[in-house]
Parts: sequence; structure tokens; C-alpha cells
Amino acid sequence: MADCANCGTAQPDGARFCSKCGKPIQGAPPPGEGEDWAAPPPPEKKSNATTIVIVCVCAFVGLCLFVPIIAAIAIPNLLAAKVSSNETAAIATLRNLASCQAQIQTSGKIDADEDGIGEYGTFLELTGSVGVKNGFFPAEGADLAAGDFGEQGSRVNPPIMSQALANVDPGGIVTKSGYCFVIYLPDSSKQGGWVHETGPAGSVGLAGGTGRVGVDAAEVRWCAYAWPVARGNSGNRCFFVNQDGDVLQSANDNAKHSGPMAPPPPESAFPQGKAAPVPGQPGRDGDVWKVTN
Repeated sequence: MADCANCGTAQPDGARFCSKCGKPIQGAPPPGEGEDWAAPPPPEKKSNATTIVIVCVCAFVGLCLFVPIIAAIAIPNLLAAKVSSNETAAIATLRNLASCQAQIQTSGKIDADEDGIGEYGTFLELTGSVGVKNGFFPAEGADLAAGDFGEQGSRVNPPIMSQALANVDPGGIVTKSGYCFVIYLPDSSKQGGWVHETGPAGSVGLAGGTGRVGVDAAEVRWCAYAWPVARGNSGNRCFFVNQDGDVLQSANDNAKHSGPMAPPPPESAFPQGKAAPVPGQPGRDGDVWKVTN
């Protein structure tokens, strides 16, 4: 028994070449007459191709089986997290809006009838994007004393609301973090009517009813809504706030308010025959409205 000097593999007696590496064995007997001294070809290496193919096939099958399962679990969770985040942001925006409206009314910076009592404002006024309403029309016939953007006073400076809410579209809608927002102010035609601003800032105006704000009513009331850009995707619930400062919510299951092209009508949260929401009762949109915690 001898060991190969090259690889150390033990070789049987009389072996002239290593069975593993094919190198000559030192001290091996010389070849006999007619024997070929040429070294045998080195042993063939076993191929790993089959093993690699099997591993790849198994990995592919595993991915096909488990990726859909993982996606089925993860995607709903991600969507739910996004919806929750957007709804929380919408509530915070309405609470901030209520604070800003109280501030602008108390300051008297919007006072179209110049009676020393401030009026509530629009997004474009609160963000300092346009001069405040200063056009004034005394009460005449059935119409109440009115104000509009026919004349504008100074811009609110510094603005009391973020510029993120200054991008008002022609329908008076602002879109932010998966939610739409609109502010309604009292109309000048009758008690209980409403108007809203129209954008953008370069062509600011008012729409709805007479297209003018009832200035005396705008000193005491306003309201706003927030609803999802895409119900079931960017959010579910609908929210409301007014001069009282409480944010109300509905499940939005009946009205299904969704998208900037279909804003909630001004009295959506108001029960029939009521001039304001009543927490715990259904509004005119058929959904129950309750105070948001």
C-alpha cells in the first residue's frame, strides 16, 4: 500500500498512477514488456448541473406557492394602514381648520359690511392666497346683506393656514393626503342656504345660491366636509366640522361620498328639519353622524 505524493490518497499495491489525481506513484514498479506507461486520464468530475436544476425548480415552485400567500396577507394590511393614516390626517386638518376659522373671525380681518364683527373665510383667504372678501351689497328685497370677491381687501399675512390647502379647484375642492375638503359659507338669499369658493386663486369667486355670502350669517356659522378621494382605497369615513369645533364622522356606507367631482351637499350631516347636525342621528345623506374621538 502506497500513498500518492501529490494528493495523499492511499493506493493499492502495484498501482503506478493515483486513482484520484492520476499522478505517477513514487516507487511503483516499471512497466512490463508491452505495457503502456502513459498515465490514465484523470477521473471525471461529477457534474452538479442536475442538482442545480433541481434546486432552481424547487425554489421557483416555492415562490409560486408562497408569494401569493404572503401578498394576500400583506396587501390588505398595507391598505388598512394607509386608510387609517389618511383618515387620521383628515381629522387633524378639520380640527386645524376650526381653529383657523375661530382666529380669522375673532381678528375681524374679513369684515365686508364693516360692522366690526369678523366673518368666517375660505381656504384661499385663510392661506393668504387672495385678498379677503370686501365687496358689499346691502340687504335688498328677499336677499340678505351680502359680500363677495368683487372687491378684495388685504391678504391675510402671515397666513393662518398651510399653503398645502391653497390649491382650490374650480369646484372649491382641495385635495390632500387621500381626502377632499370643501368649506361652505351661508348664502345671502335665505337663512339656511350655502355657497362655496371657486378657484384657483387667479380667478377666485363664489358659487351656489346667489354666489354671495350672507355677511351677518357668516359672522356666526360655517361648515366643512372631508371625504375620501377614492372610497375604499384612500379612505372610508366622511368627516364634518363647523363653528362648534367638534369633528363628526359617518361610516359613509349609505352616501358613499367619493372623489372631488361629487362633494357632500352642505346639509348632508343635518337631520331633516334641522339647521345643524345632531350627533347620533342620521343626516340627510342617510348615514349616522357622531362625534369623532
